[in-house]
Amino acid sequence: MEAERTCIDQNELELWAGVISHGDIACRQELFEKYQELARINAAAMYSKNWLPTLEYADFYQHAVMGLLEAIDHFDPTIGSNFKSYAYIRIRGSIMKYIDKATEFQEQLAFRRALRQERINSLIDTESE
Repeated sequence: MEAERTCIDQNELELWAGVISHGDIACRQELFEKYQELARINAAAMYSKNWLPTLEYADFYQHAVMGLLEAIDHFDPTIGSNFKSYAYIRIRGSIMKYIDKATEFQEQLAFRRALRQERINSLIDTESE
C-alpha cells in the first residue's frame, strides 16, 4: 500500500498543485489526458454488462469522463491516497447514476405505453358493446 502512495512523480505533483492552488486549466487538461484511458476502460467494462439495448456506449463514456473530471476536481494528493482508486469510484458512480436514470426513464415509458394501450383497449371494448 505504501508503494501506491509514493508512486506520484514530481511532474504529476506539480500538475496537482497547479489544479488545486491556481485552478490551472492546462494542468487539469494534462491530468485528464493522463487518466482518460481509465474512463474509457471503465465505460467499456460497464457497457459490456449493459442489459438495456437503448443505452449506447457513447453515453457510458460521456458519464465516465464526467466522473473523471469530478475526480480530478475533488482529489487531494496530500492525503496520500491513490488517484486511480479514487477516480475509479467516481467514474463508476457517475455511470451508475446514468444507468439508474435511464432505467427509471425506460420504466416510465413502458408504464405510459401500457397505460395508453389499456385505455385504447377499454375504448375498443366500449365501442364493441
